[in-house]
Amino acid sequence: MAPEARQPLKRNLRRSVVLEHTPAGARVWKRFHAESPWRRLFDRARAAREAQRAAAARAAGLPVPRVLEVGEDEGHPAVAFEWIVGAAPLAGAALAPIPGLARRLGAALARAHAAGLAHGDLHAGNILIDGRGAPWLVDLRAARVGVARGGAALLRDLAQLGADLREGTSPLFRARCALAWWRALPSALREGLPPRSALLAQLEDEARRARRDYVRARVSVHRRDSSATRRTTAPDAVERRAPLPEGAPLVLTGASAGRAYDAAVRLELHGIPAPRPLRLVLGPEARAELAAGACAPAVLLGRLLDRGLAFRAADGAAVVPDPALAGGWAALLGGCALADDDAGRLLAACAAAGLPRDVGFWTAVCAEQRGTRAQRRALARAAAAPHGADAHGADAHGAAPPGALRPAPAQAAVPLRRRARAALLRGGVQAARGLPPAATAAIARGLAALAAQGPRGALARANLARALGADLDPAAQRAVLAAAARFAGRQLAEWLRLAVPCAPGTAHAARGAWIDAAVELDPSIARLDAVLAEGRGAVVVTAHIGNWELLCARLVRRGHTGAVIGRVRERDPSHSWLTDMRRAYGVETIPQDASPRRALAVLAQGGVVGVLSDLYVKRLDHLTLEFLGQPAPTLTAPAAFARAYGGPLVPIRCVAAEGGRGRYRLVVEEPLELARSAPRGAAQRDLLQRLNDVYSGWIRADPEQWAWHQRRWPSA
Repeated sequence: MAPEARQPLKRNLRRSVVLEHTPAGARVWKRFHAESPWRRLFDRARAAREAQRAAAARAAGLPVPRVLEVGEDEGHPAVAFEWIVGAAPLAGAALAPIPGLARRLGAALARAHAAGLAHGDLHAGNILIDGRGAPWLVDLRAARVGVARGGAALLRDLAQLGADLREGTSPLFRARCALAWWRALPSALREGLPPRSALLAQLEDEARRARRDYVRARVSVHRRDSSATRRTTAPDAVERRAPLPEGAPLVLTGASAGRAYDAAVRLELHGIPAPRPLRLVLGPEARAELAAGACAPAVLLGRLLDRGLAFRAADGAAVVPDPALAGGWAALLGGCALADDDAGRLLAACAAAGLPRDVGFWTAVCAEQRGTRAQRRALARAAAAPHGADAHGADAHGAAPPGALRPAPAQAAVPLRRRARAALLRGGVQAARGLPPAATAAIARGLAALAAQGPRGALARANLARALGADLDPAAQRAVLAAAARFAGRQLAEWLRLAVPCAPGTAHAARGAWIDAAVELDPSIARLDAVLAEGRGAVVVTAHIGNWELLCARLVRRGHTGAVIGRVRERDPSHSWLTDMRRAYGVETIPQDASPRRALAVLAQGGVVGVLSDLYVKRLDHLTLEFLGQPAPTLTAPAAFARAYGGPLVPIRCVAAEGGRGRYRLVVEEPLELARSAPRGAAQRDLLQRLNDVYSGWIRADPEQWAWHQRRWPSA
């Protein structure tokens, strides 16, 4: 049938959507036209699958447009859907004027979850809002209906949607949507979810992280042929498809051009007013052209804080743009790197820089930051920070030359050894991608042997003599230390392999098959299953023995979900390498100083929380108990978790056979219960001493696999 009118609604390189008006009424054609001839062979199957799954979702009572026809449109395999009058994507809808939309959206999502819908690509662009404000689900080519899903999977859907909405909607809108979803969700599905008080904070954190991950991944799209950009050959360059604005662009050349272009792409996708990316010339004479733009300093600062981003100087310190931004964009984009900032470095730099104290400036910052009360209090402290002269040209009132950057104070500079260590680790990951495992292991052993000759080696010798000196003669101690250095090299090589993305459920999951081969599960794993079967989650405690990261990765490969609690070092970029490594194999890191609610929320979903508790950490609460026959500060956190979540501690070790040379074996010890009938202090000491005894037994059995080079005793 020849159409009377056709209106393109959406188009990318693989699919397009066209509204067709005919005498019989309006319909929407979704056409499939892959780029390569090979992919086009599967277009017809993709169209049929989308029609089939949309029909199944509609039959389950979900708000999905009716399938009218499966055939061809202008020579391409296509599916015709009914036209929803007045429909517009949620991503581009004017949400504020639609009363009750947040509640209807949350209730519709709960209905989809109750029907067992696993959408597969749930984001704001795949939800339509009709003229009455009712939501509709579209783009169901990867959807399945009737799938049993746990609380963590449901929260991922909500967080993914929140990631799309968080930078265009208010926190109140998102909170109303989440609460409406919670209330409409069947009670059987709510059992594995965190309490409502923790739900909103967790969703906001996950949505912000998911949004940053999405934007970071989209940067590569702006360096190739896509719906946003096109590649040219003379010169080799990439430029945006939209018409270029008039006026002289901001031009950056040299090594900083690519970094400035990528940063401008991220800022634009995050909705931060900044110079927009226009063109990037690749090759030895790199050149970035950006559309000149201005942004109020308070708006820029507030949105960076809201998105969890910061500009960092070469030494890793966060920098804040001066309130007078004249000419400051070239310095920001060309001289700094745009990085994630969950640790709050930018806020600390704000306090140190002595920014203006006037109420209007900080009111505007808070309006853009849209954070929690705690975050607003932190902003208030930054606003009230004392002014003073600094080493970067600021006067007594915090003034600085126009366009200058205000770095964090000098003591926040990252030491050279830490920057070198982080660079070495990242280089090692790249080597692990291309070198055979045996070559990577040989290099790692050499580095470990070199490190053993420095201060860490001296600390290892002192710790070993203190703990086992009565049991081992000097020759035996030297043998243990030599074996420990060899094992540290093996451990480092395995960490470099773990840092290559291999998380289950991703496209790279097959890369992690080596983890299954490297770690044998002892039959005692049934003890962990028994604890998890009680529905409270499990607190897994372990020591710095064997390969604790491989332990965590093996549990993830087995199907467990959860997080680990680790230290956040403000001035150590290798920390971000560790968190990236864990994220690569499928685990998130909860900072030690984060609210305990984050860990309790993981437990409430039936997840596993991992805690390393065998070392001395001066800033954390501890008791002095016996460890390897010596008085030693012992962290109280494991006992606090046992009391808070009402379950036992589950000690697990992952140690290698044959003196650290053979295959790993993951062994689960008998769970340690808190004596709740005893006085609180006595019960805490009893539990922690029993845990220390377990650790001591492990270390005596495999002394070459414990981290002797770490600080365990304050006087070491």
